[in-house]
Amino acid sequence: MNAFDWNILSFFSHFARHSYTFDTAVYLLTRTDTPKGAVVMSLLYWAWNKHDDDRSRELLVLTVIGCFIAALSNKLVSAVTFYRPRPIQEHLSLVFPYGPDLSVLKNSNAFPSDHASLFAALSMGITLVDSEVGLVCWIYSLVFICLPRIYMGFHHPTDILAGIANGGLVMWLLLREGVRRRLSKPLGRLRAAYPGPFFAVFFFLTFEIATLFEGSREIASFWAGVAKNLLHHAA
Repeated sequence: MNAFDWNILSFFSHFARHSYTFDTAVYLLTRTDTPKGAVVMSLLYWAWNKHDDDRSRELLVLTVIGCFIAALSNKLVSAVTFYRPRPIQEHLSLVFPYGPDLSVLKNSNAFPSDHASLFAALSMGITLVDSEVGLVCWIYSLVFICLPRIYMGFHHPTDILAGIANGGLVMWLLLREGVRRRLSKPLGRLRAAYPGPFFAVFFFLTFEIATLFEGSREIASFWAGVAKNLLHHAA
């Protein structure tokens, strides 16, 4: 482990296991969707209602789409780079908090952080529409989403930084003026021609982000298992 990660993890280790209530409260921040996706998505709707001009709303629609691209991009980076176990799984000489259920982590790659990538993408997009709401989004995401994952031993600090870089880069590329104009025209025509279906889909996409794709991931995992069993029996 590099010195940067070790020093920060060691710092947080000094606070672990002093209070079962505090550790459990922090763990709940990492395990439940309401204080993560629901809060930050509420900030996106706040920005939406503060700015009723076409450009701002085009940026917010593209921000939602960009979150899915950032999530896929992060998975791709995780697949093609190196495997890194979670700090709490590395048997380090550090003290980690009460509470974590290590079975939910399985053998998933810690690098880069999916959470950091997703919420950096959201924060970047919101900031381009409203700097004040965006600042709230950045601060909230760092303090209540990213730092708890370091404290619990789910991520190294560099996992978080890599995730932020991935999400921020994806959103910066997507929302550049030339790209935005090309994408916003067909989306604008759809919004004007079919407002009902358009906003139904928009709500569905924001709901998926607010719940961190949990339901979709469970359904995909179930059907992937069914397909695997069918292929096994067919062979």
